[in-house]
Amino acid sequence: MQEILNSLKLSKQAFAKADHLVYMTYPAVKEVKLLYTAVEALDTALLHSLDSLLRYERLYKRISNLPKDLNSKLLIYQEYCVHKYEFDPNISLLIREIGKIVKARKNAPIEFVRKNKFVICSDDYRMKVIDEKTIKKYLSLTRPFIGKVEAHINA
Repeated sequence: MQEILNSLKLSKQAFAKADHLVYMTYPAVKEVKLLYTAVEALDTALLHSLDSLLRYERLYKRISNLPKDLNSKLLIYQEYCVHKYEFDPNISLLIREIGKIVKARKNAPIEFVRKNKFVICSDDYRMKVIDEKTIKKYLSLTRPFIGKVEAHINA
């Protein structure tokens, strides 16, 4: 149970970091690269929340096994947690989208700032664009998910 609570604590800390970066630090500094740092923190927050939720379900033997890969975790979340506990089904799409952004940045040959947007170009000339409005939307979707996971675990 302690691992579950630690994972949830890490999730809340990462979310608080992303929230602070977007709503406090970014408006003061106007450094667009901070938006990507917020995306990384959101990725960490979402993955730790999902992990703590699935570990909790595994602890009480509501799911048979806890997979290692993200796709299987998201499938279990989608098939089991969304229907049984009425979690937001769009969270799995959000986790995938943020994961794609993080992966694109790691593999990107070039990235640049253009008109208050952070642009990541891939090898095949596809672009991922991060701006303040998008990050705020991600934050508004993530906050209730983390709160609902915490309420479910502490119930």
